[in-house]
Amino acid sequence: MRRLASLALAATLVLTAAVYWQGLKGPLVFDDATNLSPIAAWLDGKIGLHALVFNNHSGQFGRSLSMASFALNAALTGPGVWGLKLGNLLLHLGNGLLAYALFAALLRCGGCTQYRFSDVARRWLPIAAAALWLLHPLLVSTVLYTVQRMAILSATFMLLGMLLYVRARSILAAGGGHQRTAMVGLLLGVPACTILACLAKENGALTPSLCAVIELCAFMPAPGRQRAWQSRLFMAATLILPAIVAATMVADGAGAITHGYRNQPFTLAERLLTETRVLWSYVGQWIWPRYASMGLLHDDYVLSRGLLHPATTLLAVIAWLAMVAIALRSRRAIPGLALGLGLYLVGHALESTVFPLMIYFEHRNYLPSIGLDWALLSLAAYAVQRLRVQFPGPWSRPSYAAGAAVAVSLILASMTAASAHVWASYDRMLQQALAAHPESAWVRRALIGQALEQMPPDYRSAREYSAQILRSNDPVIQRLGATERNLVDCMSGRTVDPTVIQRMFQGRPEPLSENQLLAYQTLADRLMRQPCHGLSALKMADGLATMMARTHLPPSQIRLWHLHFKTAYLYMHAGRPDQALAQARMAYAGGTSDAQVALFITDMLLRQHDVTGATHMLRIAIAKAPSYDLELQNAIAYYEKAVRTQALHE
Repeated sequence: MRRLASLALAATLVLTAAVYWQGLKGPLVFDDATNLSPIAAWLDGKIGLHALVFNNHSGQFGRSLSMASFALNAALTGPGVWGLKLGNLLLHLGNGLLAYALFAALLRCGGCTQYRFSDVARRWLPIAAAALWLLHPLLVSTVLYTVQRMAILSATFMLLGMLLYVRARSILAAGGGHQRTAMVGLLLGVPACTILACLAKENGALTPSLCAVIELCAFMPAPGRQRAWQSRLFMAATLILPAIVAATMVADGAGAITHGYRNQPFTLAERLLTETRVLWSYVGQWIWPRYASMGLLHDDYVLSRGLLHPATTLLAVIAWLAMVAIALRSRRAIPGLALGLGLYLVGHALESTVFPLMIYFEHRNYLPSIGLDWALLSLAAYAVQRLRVQFPGPWSRPSYAAGAAVAVSLILASMTAASAHVWASYDRMLQQALAAHPESAWVRRALIGQALEQMPPDYRSAREYSAQILRSNDPVIQRLGATERNLVDCMSGRTVDPTVIQRMFQGRPEPLSENQLLAYQTLADRLMRQPCHGLSALKMADGLATMMARTHLPPSQIRLWHLHFKTAYLYMHAGRPDQALAQARMAYAGGTSDAQVALFITDMLLRQHDVTGATHMLRIAIAKAPSYDLELQNAIAYYEKAVRTQALHE
């Protein structure tokens, strides 16, 4: 029987690899290219390994472990996208094995239901849970989204940390030998896993809190006895204290959180309300997967502007409160329900609460879905066990449960295979996204880019997609549509409509989305390369400068200073050096701009024969420029020589 179970687990891994395989040939998407560009530079010898691994600016901790894994991956398989996606798939399979080990450990320590399981059930239930997790289509947008290696690798060490905690805690609870080894595992192993998880992605900081959920639900003291003071202290330090700190930061309006909302189309309160519905949406997709509506682009998700706008917000809040109450009340009968729900909610604590991130992304479920999987399976196991006691009969044989698990796994596998087929083609991804999200401006902007890249360009389709964005009732989205329409008209040789130009700069400047910034930059680059009927580089620069003068965003806001810098280039191209310098200074004003801005100002000051000012800005550029960027270092050497030459002549 044990050998058969091992074969079943191996077959699950093979089936998972098979259904994902066709998706490995898919393209880079979204922010993949930006995050992975240093790998090509490293392979070409332009930067060193140290710079690749430790000079990444993603997240608070740099995600150096993730970048090191990409470097190892590229060294073994080359820079091709297929090899990087294969690395993601192999890590996913490894995480499936860790999930299986965690489920088995939770089952042994009583973290499922109050009923005793037979040896057969103990062997097969963790395999079923791991299979359902490995094969679920909701995880496709993590595994095949190359840069989400960061989420996958972070989950690896979080799972290791939880597994280590369960095993060490079980040894301590049982007494006897190996107590010292268990304490070393708790005091050193779990913190080490937490650190490694954080170096992959910041979510790793939740590892101790996830272990506290396990302590709370799986290691309950016997009725009438109190929990050991060490356990109470651990839970207070990892669950209660972080919650108090987070609540205090929000109440005090901590700048690190609230400042980010200045450039979002929602407030902190609106995001919190909306996320109550989003979390239920994820649950719904897990219980009843609708793979055709899954994917990267969910910018059309309706925001909650209040408890009754929409009314489902209030229902979502009440449902979560009721669900938590039910889980806690049934903690002794079905500890797996409370445990799984706790892992799910705590796993979402960073990306689905107060931080000003985008509203909906499926990859946020990668680790939390472990908890959701376990909660649902524990609930199902309890129901079957309860019915078996109440209504014994042939229907309750283990073979029926095994057959149901196999059937569900095969259904999920077919959905995941269909989703992987979509991910193998950028065109199919966009068409599915358009069908599932007809109101998405992100989808239409991507379709515009795809139409313009065809040979010859499909201007008709691109114009229609831009018109659809323009018809939005949201002024911010209208601005994006106007920018795209102007780009299409410029490229197709049409005379740009003056009213559309005006709409490109109307309304409040914020929020300035990444899509809007890219649209402005693309159009600006086009105007500097080739004239456009009805829209000059000067007219666009004036429009951008006027619009940005109305903003309430701080100068350090990355998208704002990028746009000021692009406007400086437009003015320079239009022969307006004074205005170009003014915009470049605005880009530099926040102190967070890169060395390129300082070099641009250096160049402008040299043109004005301001050697002192140019020397000062050049020093700033030298301080900001990374040593591994050879192109930038060559530019600095050029300006050092220019400054010395001009200083000698004056």
